Amino acid sequence: MSGKLFQRFEFGNDGQGEVHSVKVQYGKFVIPTGTANSDYKPSHMVAVSESLVIPIPETAEVSWISEDGKQHDVTAPIRSFVDSPSCFHGFRFFFVDDHVDIYVLNRKGDCTRMQGVERTKVFSSKPGQ
Repeated sequence: MSGKLFQRFEFGNDGQGEVHSVKVQYGKFVIPTGTANSDYKPSHMVAVSESLVIPIPETAEVSWISEDGKQHDVTAPIRSFVDSPSCFHGFRFFFVDDHVDIYVLNRKGDCTRMQGVERTKVFSSKPGQ
């Protein structure tokens, strides 16, 4: 999986308080792009989405500041979550106050055309998960 793939990135806040300064170091790229897209109020919905054609790195470095002012830094083994590059569609990063939940997005059906997307939780930085 060293080549470039289309990837959709979704960001949101599923917590009780606002999160700020969201940054995902994804290989050579920092997402979401632009500082206007790095603060999220609780909404339980996707607040920002972006699409890029880039390689999938081994890990992603995720950082944010929760409403209580604490800085959080997490390393996620992103590449290990991709089972089938042909069905892979991207990742969802949902911030829940003091932790982040990551979902892999996969195309439904035979994966050759868009028949919908399944979201499967593959990682949580919440202790004990």
